[in-house]
Amino acid sequence: RMVPLAEIEKHGFNLNIPRYIDSTQPEDIQDIEAHLLGGIPNRDIDALSEYWSVYPNLRKALFKKFKKSDRKGYSELRIPQDEIKQTIFEHPEFVAYSEEMDEVFAKWKKKHTPKLKGIGTGSSPREVIDPLAESILKTYAGKPLIDKYDIYQHLLTYCLETMKDDVYMIVEDGWKAVVTEIVRKKGDKKTEGTIRVGKKEYICDLLPKELLIHRYFVDEWQELQQLEMEKETKSSELDELVEEYAGEEGLMAEVTGDNGKVSKGNVDKRVKALNKANDADDIDELTVLIKYLTIAEAASEVDKKIKAADAALEKKLLEKYGELTEDDVKLLVVDDKWMGTVDSDTRTEFVAVSHRLTNRSVELANRYSEAMPQLENATEDLGNRVKKHMVSMGLSWA
Repeated sequence: RMVPLAEIEKHGFNLNIPRYIDSTQPEDIQDIEAHLLGGIPNRDIDALSEYWSVYPNLRKALFKKFKKSDRKGYSELRIPQDEIKQTIFEHPEFVAYSEEMDEVFAKWKKKHTPKLKGIGTGSSPREVIDPLAESILKTYAGKPLIDKYDIYQHLLTYCLETMKDDVYMIVEDGWKAVVTEIVRKKGDKKTEGTIRVGKKEYICDLLPKELLIHRYFVDEWQELQQLEMEKETKSSELDELVEEYAGEEGLMAEVTGDNGKVSKGNVDKRVKALNKANDADDIDELTVLIKYLTIAEAASEVDKKIKAADAALEKKLLEKYGELTEDDVKLLVVDDKWMGTVDSDTRTEFVAVSHRLTNRSVELANRYSEAMPQLENATEDLGNRVKKHMVSMGLSWA
């Protein structure tokens, strides 16, 4: 808030924020009458007025007048409790507000994208970032439910952590995807996001490889994800097999080590031994072990496919970096990297706002879902059922 000088002087020019801003949360008061007689207090629903001002008909979709008409000031859910989230997120007013917020960001993005793509050798991070920050504050000023300073903080944090360095690189090298080879010394930790081609590793600080993947190699990436899921499935099948048959008396007892693990090598040896013995009594054990080997071989084949697909993708990525034009780099940096991140962070704030409404509605519904008479009746019913069971078992009830 804007604090007048007189108030600051009153505090001896002490600028400690708690002297001017009360950050304590108001007490969440329980309604005894609602606990005794049922219903959700209207004052708790009214306290969500900032939401109802944006979603006036959503309140009616969630709550209705309490069934006992002689009790004023109380409401109840109009829908089953497990449908609260769906009702909120699918309500036309909620959808419309979400689309409105998308449009607000789209206009801000459209206004600043050309300016960002115009960064040149004479630019400085401050000249780029300050107008963005001031503009986003004005853009979200007065927007209901969203705090403009939360949006501002997301942008400022990203600018300080990433965008500032990006601007320096662009000023120094121009709009180029400069790829550098990583030379490791013994004991050096691996760097995340590197491109591995053969025994060499490369990295592009301005354009992480994920940006190129999402823009140019979506199909290859999805194929890799599918293979990873397949590998995970095979691994789970092996774990289930070991869990079911390993142990002292299990069919895989002979191939289980002291650490409780099963190795493919031990299974191979055991299968060869059983085949050589050719004993009919070993057929069940042999069947389980062969099943294990079949799954393990399939998992190994999937692993080979993953390595081949990953190597092919890494090679394509390195080649693509060399093919990028200046316009390509601007698209990837400004549209995908910078604006993509700010858009994602802005959506995070809207999602948080939405979840607060959902969580509070669920909390109130839970809190007053059962009145004291209902609980007493349920307790009495359970007590009677216990007595009945005790009598049927020939036990007396004291």
